[in-house]
Amino acid sequence: MLAHWAMAGEIVGPDRATSGCSGVQIGRAESRLRTTPVASGFSGGNIFRVDSAVNDAAEDLSGQRAACSQGRWALKAWPASVTAPRILGVAARIRAAASDCDLLAPPLARADFDSTLVSVHGRHWELARWIPGEALSVDAPESAIANGAEAIALVHQAMNPTDFVDPMPGIPVSSSAAACSPISFSPTAMSTVPPSIAPPSTTPRCLADRIERIERLSPLVNQAAQCMPPVSELAERLAGQLSAEQTGDAAVSADHCNELAKLLVHASQWLARQWPATAPLLVERLRQHAAERLASAWVLRDVHRAHVLFDVGGRVQGILDYDAVDCDSPAADLARWAGDFATTPQSSVGVAASPDHSPLRAAVAGYRRIRPFSQSEWELAQTLIEVNRLGGLANWVVWLVLEGRRFPVAAQQIEGRIAHLIASDCRIC
Repeated sequence: MLAHWAMAGEIVGPDRATSGCSGVQIGRAESRLRTTPVASGFSGGNIFRVDSAVNDAAEDLSGQRAACSQGRWALKAWPASVTAPRILGVAARIRAAASDCDLLAPPLARADFDSTLVSVHGRHWELARWIPGEALSVDAPESAIANGAEAIALVHQAMNPTDFVDPMPGIPVSSSAAACSPISFSPTAMSTVPPSIAPPSTTPRCLADRIERIERLSPLVNQAAQCMPPVSELAERLAGQLSAEQTGDAAVSADHCNELAKLLVHASQWLARQWPATAPLLVERLRQHAAERLASAWVLRDVHRAHVLFDVGGRVQGILDYDAVDCDSPAADLARWAGDFATTPQSSVGVAASPDHSPLRAAVAGYRRIRPFSQSEWELAQTLIEVNRLGGLANWVVWLVLEGRRFPVAAQQIEGRIAHLIASDCRIC
């Protein structure tokens, strides 16, 4: 499959007009590449690290980052539910932005066809440069959180070469759509963005989506509490729903699923007590934000800790995973980023290191080094953090208990997320 991106012994980068790895000499045979699976994400996508077997002799032809000069790429299989037009639309947006921002890793152009996409084995695939680095810990210092937000602002700036959309009441949606999409909507050329990425509305998507989701979750939260099975029964069900638990030591897997089941029961009980009073107040705050004049822009919409990678010196190396790119409020990205950190990080002896530690405050300060961020956007971000935490906890209970959804991950991965949400929610309710 990698041959689609190879020509005359090269992995060819995004076309010669855009930034990225323009070409790295790796040898003539695909067999000289090593492909290593990377942990699957919650969405059902798969990532593989591709290494040149001749890294020591690799020649950097583009002057780009070290990951390219060492002959390393990321091969991605998109979730089966995502359509090719949507993937190509995201690719065009990221490739255009990458010409002004080297924090992005745009998909590489195929050597044999005017596209970035290969469809094979029932999946859609892309290849991009590998972004080195590590994610921040949940108790990262404010300085690191601010640096991550500054990187997010640089990406926003590159994705929006014209001013952010500032919708005015009474202006038709079609009038503001052109301002949010300076790239043509021609469906044929690879460098354009097809209309599969929705144009903006006068209400940022983050508001409409969350109001609708909370309203849908409200009856389900009570239903989950009433239908919650015993821990042992739920643990057995979870072992069948989480594919990563179906390999390895059965006894260890059973223990992990049992711990997750206990946490889900606790989460459901907590939600049953808190949701009736808290959820309506959050919906009302969302409606108040929706009545304001709020800007929209092309943003990432899923920029959490694992998607921003740092080197050992604390410098951001890149931002990855563009699956959710769309027009929305920049506050949605800062809320997703800041909300993934502990509000009061713990010291090595288990004592709160800074009672007034505020990830959102740090994120806004970092973002403002590059782009403006209004008081209204700050207030919206705070509301979104609270909604994301309460709604996120309810989502996991509904998905795993009521709907029986399957995820290609281990129980401990979900357990960590739920534990963080419970700890965060206890501060806002």
